[in-house]
Amino acid sequence: MEKILLIGASGFIGKNLIPKLSKKYIVSKPTSSAFNLLDTSTFNNWFDNVDLVINLALDRNDSEFKVNTFGVLNLVKVCKEKNIPLFHLSTTAIEDDLNTDYARTKLQGEQIIHNSGLRYKIIRLPHVYVNHLRTIKYLFTRPLRSPISLSRVSHWIIRVADDLVI
Repeated sequence: MEKILLIGASGFIGKNLIPKLSKKYIVSKPTSSAFNLLDTSTFNNWFDNVDLVINLALDRNDSEFKVNTFGVLNLVKVCKEKNIPLFHLSTTAIEDDLNTDYARTKLQGEQIIHNSGLRYKIIRLPHVYVNHLRTIKYLFTRPLRSPISLSRVSHWIIRVADDLVI
């Protein structure tokens, strides 16, 4: 069975993905106290035997949004070193308003990933809700190294966490 490292598992989307992903994969889900994207010394053995890293991390106390840039850079370095593909969650705010620090740093994080040479997939989501049954396998069948933006395609806009599950 494949192993997924789910970073940000304690967040809204992570909590809703874990039950679904756990049916098909071994899911490692470090807590924010055990794993900090800004401190590589906390990475320890979390990346051992991992087939895919899913990054849902957000630090609401990070007023400079360092997790979106430096945290992503740290994550990319380890994924590249261990040859682990990265599935990275971003935001449609990038397309709507680059006047906010949040949107600018999310875009910088995407650029870090894109320029890394790493196998990756970036998904830009609008606000996400729960309690929907539909799944979108389409997201997981697109080629790696191509950001997928759902805000431009009205019938693919993700609004519920269940839509993210394979």
